[in-house]
Amino acid sequence: MKRPIILHIISDLGIGGAEKQLLLLLPTLQSSYDNRVVCLRGPALTGKALVDKDIPVTYLNRKLPFSPGIFLSITKTINKLKPDIVVGYLVEADVISRFACHNKNVAYVSSQRSSLVHHPFLASLNKTTKRLADFFTVHTRARKTELINSWKISPSKIFIIPNTVITPPTNKNNLVPTDNSLNIICVANFKKGKGHSLLLKAFNNLHKQHPNIRLLLMGKGPLEKPLRRQISEYASRQHIRFLGQQESVWSHLAAADIFVLPTEGEGMSNALLEAMNMGLPCLTSDIKANQELIHNQENGLLYKNRNLTSLISQLDALISNHILRERLAQNAKTYTENNHSLNKVSNLWNDLFHSILNR
Repeated sequence: MKRPIILHIISDLGIGGAEKQLLLLLPTLQSSYDNRVVCLRGPALTGKALVDKDIPVTYLNRKLPFSPGIFLSITKTINKLKPDIVVGYLVEADVISRFACHNKNVAYVSSQRSSLVHHPFLASLNKTTKRLADFFTVHTRARKTELINSWKISPSKIFIIPNTVITPPTNKNNLVPTDNSLNIICVANFKKGKGHSLLLKAFNNLHKQHPNIRLLLMGKGPLEKPLRRQISEYASRQHIRFLGQQESVWSHLAAADIFVLPTEGEGMSNALLEAMNMGLPCLTSDIKANQELIHNQENGLLYKNRNLTSLISQLDALISNHILRERLAQNAKTYTENNHSLNKVSNLWNDLFHSILNR
């Protein structure tokens, strides 16, 4: 029996959150659906990994966002493959694919990964083209409420499907200090809205009373140089390490003692889920998306978003209390295993595709 064709269109296939989810989930759905991936950019790491798992990948090799010809290329691909369902990920691929699927006999699903609070033009474009999508997936109840109240989307068209996470067998990475220091790790690219500057201020403040702490920053981005300048006069600067972007975070997480994500705005953070599933005590901002993962004082700690005093207080509590760290870490791991398993999330996608195909 011929399997329904599901075409997944994504802007890039590097090592971001959406890419990780495709790599984890598509192989589990392949027995029921003929999953195919179209990437607007050129070959990249996750694309190769998908092909290794027998998921066909087509690259459009467009270097610039919204470059001329992308719409035509996507339209030609849709006409050639004749998919039953198209799913768009990341705002560029999502918006262009909505137009490409319009007035065609194909159901279009918009994957709404974040609210784009730091990109007002893209957020406006995302919202104004909403009517071109047939269905929406979101990670959180808060995002579904936003689409209902602000976008006026019918609740029946919105499906909550959280991210999944798998922790592979892991050894500690030798880039992480193995002495008696307490290693605090943050995994986030250095760009607007990630809150690194606030975290550096908090760390420098706490290092005075906790000289054994180290801060490990994993990521890359345009704000790395300004952040390095920020710490140039810090007394704690020798205890702050920039690790760059790593192909795998697991060995670094395994060698850490505390995970901090100071984000000012986020969808459902893969980095936070991975740290929780690794069994790390986690501290993050109290934005709505984070509140759906972290229940304060139960499976992690929350601090008031953008509030330095609150961040210092909560981080100090984790540094000072190993019993608290152990309790939060165990509860975090249990939470992700119960709510974000691969089987559970895969079933949610399967249910979505099945319901669309049978409408």
